[in-house]
Amino acid sequence: MNAPALPLSGLKILDLTRLLPGPFCTRLLADLGADVLKIEDPAGGDYARYSPPILGDQSMMFMLLNGGKRSAALDLKNAAGREALRALLRNHDILVESFRPGVLDRLGVGYGNLREEFPALIFASVTGYGAQSPQRDRAGHDINYLALAGVIGLTGAADGRPAVPGVQVADLSGALYTAVAILAAAHGRAQHGRGCFIDVAMADTSHALLTVPYAEYFTTGRVAGPAEQVLTGARVCYGLYETKDHRWMSLGALEPKFWKAFCDAAGMRHRVADGFTTARPGNPVYDEVVAWFAGRTQAEWIAFFAPLDCCCEPVLRLDEVARHPHFARRGALRETDHPTAGHYRELTQPCRFSPPLPAPTRPSPALGEHTREALGETGLADADIDALAARGAFGPPNK
Repeated sequence: MNAPALPLSGLKILDLTRLLPGPFCTRLLADLGADVLKIEDPAGGDYARYSPPILGDQSMMFMLLNGGKRSAALDLKNAAGREALRALLRNHDILVESFRPGVLDRLGVGYGNLREEFPALIFASVTGYGAQSPQRDRAGHDINYLALAGVIGLTGAADGRPAVPGVQVADLSGALYTAVAILAAAHGRAQHGRGCFIDVAMADTSHALLTVPYAEYFTTGRVAGPAEQVLTGARVCYGLYETKDHRWMSLGALEPKFWKAFCDAAGMRHRVADGFTTARPGNPVYDEVVAWFAGRTQAEWIAFFAPLDCCCEPVLRLDEVARHPHFARRGALRETDHPTAGHYRELTQPCRFSPPLPAPTRPSPALGEHTREALGETGLADADIDALAARGAFGPPNK
């Protein structure tokens, strides 16, 4: 039986992004079948190409973010490079970029410069603060967007000290929201034939995650800090507990049936009505639960809770996660090869289709590996491509 067609087959994307947010977005779309052509500066390309750790001669981060894509090297500061970009737009209907607002406009290839020539173009811009913001020109990174959006103010220990999340929430939420917006725009274009401009600010996508904290603030006016809401560890039934060997367990027994099951298993039936009391030292309920978890090692608790249905799981290290039966059964990691870096493991896209989708086969590209190939697909003759090269479209002609 033939393998099923990938769901995004037919979407052709020019990816002008680099580092984490944009490439994460376009890797997701590439894994689902989109033809993604990564446009890179000939003078070095995506900065992620040089980010450690290095496997063989390749950045592991770059490989994980850019597998399944092709690469074209264009100097967009050069008129011939911009001419080549316009040529590529003849058969690419989506463009994703992550420059600061106004950069591409000044080069003459912003959305305002392109929309009349390419009325069906979907142009997605992923920036820190967005095109319409008093902060549009400010530099920033994940930690800054999370701080401004209130996420870091909600993250940390009960003593009020904030903490940086363990993954890049702003970058990755920006990537995911951008992917959703692109697919929504593509669906809309299929109905009415028009493209659009998508303005994604990572500060906004972080802020959009605050449904639960805002529910309390809008209702009561109370501003919560770290570990001061039910879902951030303020109640005994929902939090992290240290084990005898100084590892941790996560207890998420929010619903009464799960808290009752926990209390039955722990020999604490006298605490069945007390799950929502405050998780602070000095509260006898909290102190009792703390002491109970401290009585065994994490491995012993894993075995203890395995047959029980009360929402209790271990806090695992990354090496343990990579070996866990759940992620193995779900196919969360796969073995693959790169022509110069050799054998490595990578993450798979996490949504499972039935029948299963074929795995991506294209490794992350060398800088500019597909420049001529992609331009040839637009109908340009070899002589025309040579002329662009001679004018510096792909970098200095003498290199």
